[in-house]
Amino acid sequence: MASVRFPKIGGIVKLSDGTYSVGPIPRIGGPFDSAADFFKAWAKQARFPYNENTVRERTPREFVDEILISIKDFPSQLADFAQRHCFQNGPFPVFHTDLYNSNVFV
Repeated sequence: MASVRFPKIGGIVKLSDGTYSVGPIPRIGGPFDSAADFFKAWAKQARFPYNENTVRERTPREFVDEILISIKDFPSQLADFAQRHCFQNGPFPVFHTDLYNSNVFV
């Protein structure tokens, strides 16, 4: 698995002939030709999992405003970063974003 590479970033889909290809990622889109394109699309969909009240309750008062601004600005900062910097083009390795026991390939 460590040597498997795909020409685009996306979800792995099994085709009717038994081969595999790269398809869209749910809620993000794709497949993407570059890491920059993936980051820009991901940034458009990025949502922090906690609302402002929860953040205020869990964050020391002296940091809460800075943290809330960072949360709000992160997607646009990531998109700007992706626009300004060069990234290596594919092929891209297989990468699983939620590594749990049930997702370990042996």
